[in-house]
Amino acid sequence: MIRIIHLSDFHLQKENPAITQKKLIESLIADLEDWITPNSIIVISGDLIDKSGINFKDPQLKFDFFKEIVLEEIIKFEPSLKNRIFMVPGNHDFDRTQLDEFRDFPMREKLLENPDSVERYIQSVRQNSTSLTGIEDFKLFEKEFYESTPKFDDYYFSSFDSTFLLEDGKIGISAFNSSWLCYDDDDLGKILLGEYQILNSLEKISNTELKIAIIHHPFDYFVGTDYKKFRGTLYSNYDIVLLGHTHKLISQKLDDLDGNLFISVGKSLNSLNSDSSEYSNGYSIIDYFENDRIEVYHRKYINTHSNFYKGNLYNPDNLFLLCPNKCKQKEISQIQIYLLNIYLLIFFV
Repeated sequence: MIRIIHLSDFHLQKENPAITQKKLIESLIADLEDWITPNSIIVISGDLIDKSGINFKDPQLKFDFFKEIVLEEIIKFEPSLKNRIFMVPGNHDFDRTQLDEFRDFPMREKLLENPDSVERYIQSVRQNSTSLTGIEDFKLFEKEFYESTPKFDDYYFSSFDSTFLLEDGKIGISAFNSSWLCYDDDDLGKILLGEYQILNSLEKISNTELKIAIIHHPFDYFVGTDYKKFRGTLYSNYDIVLLGHTHKLISQKLDDLDGNLFISVGKSLNSLNSDSSEYSNGYSIIDYFENDRIEVYHRKYINTHSNFYKGNLYNPDNLFLLCPNKCKQKEISQIQIYLLNIYLLIFFV
């Protein structure tokens, strides 16, 4: 059994958090002690920081403070977790102050008008080792965090996707960057992922038994033609996809002709109180039993008591049965990758 602890949307506002968020983080650490096992991994599906860190005295240090306030506190009581924490950037982690209105906005409009060109763009950035405007701070933080971990040899970094191998190559984790075009508040239907991100990561985890993808944005936020292009590749190769952004807790298993996929959308951990249960704070525990089942436990934060509800430690909130004997093909089609590369060489070189 592999246990995935799915956290999301902390929206850390400043180096000295409000008392409500301090209490929430303290309660989260205490609650995790009931759930951490030797085979646990922690996933944070974006929005570590709020509004690009504009309320920090020194915005350049925003991710350092997130590491100190959140990550190091988690690692303190379970040091082995440093090798098992995985993150992606959210739209709030994107620094819009770095954008150039004459360079970046026309480029985005060109990509949105012609989504097919995104594969060429991703390939160009990768080949030239170019950084992505607005996302450099997060990627620098990511790289320093993982490269400072002695046991992390199986880590593949890029400005777009980052890839990890765990458990002697049995588990593959793809951390995708869906926030690289989040230039304004209205990102619904205005962002691109690019199938090339997925194919590039899959090359490195093709032989793994369990494939996990982390993406900040739910699928309906992507340009329709982009989603249609990468959907089949994602569904047919991955077992679990972990999302964030909406602050709505969702656990569901999707079965169709493209494949069988378990999806988790994370709650927020921003400490903001809401009358709507959809937007209350919390997180999910996902237990994956290979070829058998997925059990999901929802952990809800009670604002009035400043702690997580202690019930339901042994009875899952959701139970999803899996296909026995890997009823769907899990190996990445090398032909897909080969044909895409040929297409890029013919039409874009």
